[in-house]
Amino acid sequence: MTILAESPGRHFGRRLRRLLGIVSLAASLAAPLMLLTPQAASGAIQRHHGGCAWAIVPSPSPGTVQNILLGAGNEPGGGAWAVGYRVSPQSAQFEAPIAEHWNGSAWTAKTIRGDQSVLVGVYAPIQTSVWAVGLFNISPTEMFPVIDHFNGSRWAAVRNPRLPFSVLTGVAGASRTDIWAVGRQFFRNAALTIIEHYDGHSWTRVPSPSPKGDYLDLGGITVISPRGIWAVGDYKNPSGVFRTLIEHYDGHRWTMVRSPNVGTGDNYLTSVAALGPHRVWAVGRAFDGSRFRPLALSWNGSAWQARLLPVVQSGDYALNGLTAGPGHSLLAVGSRTDSSGVQRTMIEVFRHGQWRAEPSPNASAMDNVLYGVTVTQRDRIWAVGNWTSSTNRHTLTMLCKHR
Repeated sequence: MTILAESPGRHFGRRLRRLLGIVSLAASLAAPLMLLTPQAASGAIQRHHGGCAWAIVPSPSPGTVQNILLGAGNEPGGGAWAVGYRVSPQSAQFEAPIAEHWNGSAWTAKTIRGDQSVLVGVYAPIQTSVWAVGLFNISPTEMFPVIDHFNGSRWAAVRNPRLPFSVLTGVAGASRTDIWAVGRQFFRNAALTIIEHYDGHSWTRVPSPSPKGDYLDLGGITVISPRGIWAVGDYKNPSGVFRTLIEHYDGHRWTMVRSPNVGTGDNYLTSVAALGPHRVWAVGRAFDGSRFRPLALSWNGSAWQARLLPVVQSGDYALNGLTAGPGHSLLAVGSRTDSSGVQRTMIEVFRHGQWRAEPSPNASAMDNVLYGVTVTQRDRIWAVGNWTSSTNRHTLTMLCKHR
């Protein structure tokens, strides 16, 4: 689930290093927007058996070195948001945040402060209230959670608990005044989960369980109702193996729920979505003894079950994002690393009780990765990530329009 690393380095937190595989660089003023190359935009359409056509849609890439979209969220009325980070110039020491908006006809980059932040998750309860979470880099070895808010005209940072060596990686809500964010903290040799709540007035940290281990993380969250919330991630057990981590909120408190793993190797969970209270899914990846395979866990109302999803090609697989789709379907996005070490986009769809890999386009012959996915009210499905050229990493936005 990594993009090729450029150099060793800065402490993003292990989950972000696994997710991004990059070293923090920093931003200066944004360069002119870069659209997809003719090669990328030309006829890059893949149709699957469900009557859906995937197509690459141009999106801004304001950074001159890197542009990566890590999270996607739908907006009431049919719009969509994508967030991530940009880097320019090459000598920069930190990233700057990206927030891009789909207004029904085009993606546009919204001006957001130019500091050293990375945005990972986004939630839009209404058009004039959009929340994004991530991290703010104080120095090469210190970070704090960041929460940004869009009020319909501009983005601004919002006060939240100043937790050192922490990052927020997922955000979701039941309403504009009932929003949750999850992540992790590593402080004073202790690895802790972070869960924060917004009540319409302020963000506060709430108690959450943390299994014993030298590293853990909550990376995905879904809200079914104010009394039905799931968060997923992983932790390293005393034997040094990563195991799945699932927590649930019942309206009163967060508790850890027993979660299965496949095999004896590392298991990671990155995202969670629900089709109903008794139909919840989480995705990630698991090591089967020779390579990483896409992993899916399902909740039937009483217990979680784990399975490896079928694959038809060699290489390592990772699922990074998951969303509930039209017609009681699920869509998971990620990447497959082929034998030459190049990453290609990957999409898995759950429909009629079965998971099935779907064809998906790539914008170049170099790395292409998908990190986030969302479904708008008009049943438009957006997958976001990045693609690599010889000179830059560009934002990648793909549309699947159901007929």
